[in-house]
Amino acid sequence: MDETETLRQRLRGMRWFAVWALIFGLGIGFYAGFTLGVDTARDAAALTAPKAG
Repeated sequence: MDETETLRQRLRGMRWFAVWALIFGLGIGFYAGFTLGVDTARDAAALTAPKAG
């Protein structure tokens, strides 16, 4: 295997790693943002809702 083929395979592996890291990071970011948003909305609703009794 010559030098360029080794380099090409290494670049291909790095590209796949970057794609998966991006997908994974976006998924975690969306999940964390959604969870925080739901918690914030729930707290705001609890604060603004009239107290029963």
